[in-house]
Formats: sequence, C-alpha cells, structure tokens
Amino acid sequence: MATLVRAAAILAGLMNAALFDLIPDVPHDETLVAFPGDLTPWPDLALFAPSAILAGLAVSEIVLRLMRPALLGNFYLRFWVIALAVFLGGVLLGALFGSTAVLLDGAMTVENEIAGLPFRIVFGAMLGGLAGFAEAPVLAIPLAAALGLVGNRG
Repeated sequence: MATLVRAAAILAGLMNAALFDLIPDVPHDETLVAFPGDLTPWPDLALFAPSAILAGLAVSEIVLRLMRPALLGNFYLRFWVIALAVFLGGVLLGALFGSTAVLLDGAMTVENEIAGLPFRIVFGAMLGGLAGFAEAPVLAIPLAAALGLVGNRG
C-alpha cells in the first residue's frame, strides 16, 4: 500500500511538472493564441521535476504516517483522504513552482527576486491548491479503488 501511495504521488507530481512545462512564455504585448511563445527550456524542467518528486514524497509520507488507518477504511474514507492529499500536494507543488520560477527569472534583479519571492510562493500555493482541488475528484476515485484492492493484502 505504501509503495502505491508513494508512486501515485510522484507520478501525479511529474505529470503536473510536464503540464507546467507546456505553458508558453508569452510576452505581455502579444495576444494569446495557441502556443505563441517558446516552451520552457529543459534546464527549468530539470528543476521542476525534482520539486514535483519532493512535493509528492512529502505529502505521501504525511498521509501514510498520519492517516494510515483511514487508508485502510472504507471507500469513502479513502476517497476523502486521497482528495485531501491531492489538494495539499497541489498547494505544495504550486509554492515550489512559484519560487522556482522567480529564482530562475534572469530578467529580475536580486532585489526584485527577494521582494517577489514571498508573493510568488503564496500566489503559487493558491493556484496549486486550485489545481489540486480540480484534480482531486478525478484522481481520488481510481486511487481509492486501487488502495481498496491492495490495502487488504499488506
């Protein structure tokens, strides 16, 4: 059960990192059309992927340590625990992505990076929480069912 929870958390984080990589870099004076700008370069993705793995492992360990009896409960209890974990993972991942994006921005001066970092962390956490709230029902149903099949064995 623990391996399934950790693997699902890492996979969800990496999928979010890949989707975050698809957001184009659009200058402010252009209109939004389908992918008008350049995609995120691979060094940025090389930092987004470890932060996604870190967020997935952190949230999965918290869930496994604090809510293991709930994960062994009925389907609805597992569903709500996994939905909460996906939401918290989105919050943590959004904060990590927001801080990584600020620290990698070469156009910002060091003073602006330091001043903008707390705002971007909070703003990223809010957007990540919103994405986690949207992803939670979609991911929690199959994961709760899979944990019901695997959890009884180990």
